[in-house]
Amino acid sequence: MSESLLHHQLKMLYAHEPDATEQVVGGFRIDAVDDRGRLVEIQTGSFAAIAPKLRRLLKKHTVVLVHPVCARRWIVLQNEEGVAGKRRASPLRGRWEELFSELVALPDLMTHPRLRIEVLLTEEEEWRQVRPARRRQKPYSVLERRLSSVQDQVFLESVEDWLRVLPEDLERWFTSRGLAQRLEVSEALARCITYCLREAGLLRACGKVGNRVIHARAGDSLDPDPEQRQQVDLRELKRGDWVAWKKTLRAVYKEQAETRLRLEGQLEQLADLLRAGKPERVGELLEEERRRTEPVSRVRAARKRG
Repeated sequence: MSESLLHHQLKMLYAHEPDATEQVVGGFRIDAVDDRGRLVEIQTGSFAAIAPKLRRLLKKHTVVLVHPVCARRWIVLQNEEGVAGKRRASPLRGRWEELFSELVALPDLMTHPRLRIEVLLTEEEEWRQVRPARRRQKPYSVLERRLSSVQDQVFLESVEDWLRVLPEDLERWFTSRGLAQRLEVSEALARCITYCLREAGLLRACGKVGNRVIHARAGDSLDPDPEQRQQVDLRELKRGDWVAWKKTLRAVYKEQAETRLRLEGQLEQLADLLRAGKPERVGELLEEERRRTEPVSRVRAARKRG
């Protein structure tokens, strides 16, 4: 299998000298050796392919596993004649947390004393070949990825490094859905994060709410009681699941539920109007609400003074 341009560029970036690449160690071909004598493995794709190799090498050697995540991508389209068009910026932005979607292949190695993982947040050019559109196929094929620059690096080695993925003010108990909401990532990626941290012994499962596992930090031995599990469910409930939202609100807040539901409904309406580009209508609704509640506020203030 031929080496990709991106893989070659990263390999040369880490090798302490041009000859310190493609060396054989322990029966395996190593991408590079850095200036500290550590073995460097560049992995641009799935970690499943490199897991057996890593397990063997880590028995005797210190390994640096390098994984690039494209933080900024420029797309260059090339037609069938090989002529390149103008560059355009992709709206997609990669995040270092995407590493966890690959780490599911080797979560037990995350805290290995001889393993260091480095995530490179890169700026890349993606060259694409235009091709006739076919059913269930994209109208292009990716020719190669070219490294333009390394914008940032994330080093992961100690327990403290790995726990950085959790927000400092994250609730004591949470599910993957709650973590996804806090990090603003997909639930699928959040499930990868909680799975990896759990398998590495940094999180523990401490109950369920519905079919979702509740997690706590490994050092926290207290499990949530039924009322606390209900609070987790309420906090993490998706606003789009309106039926479940109303049912849970009524169960928890009882006589106050209708007031809260009215407020939630108003917020949903305002958010929809803002997304539709109608800020004037939002202003009108807010003014109507102010006029409606102003007399009530005056009566309450008078009662307090009396």
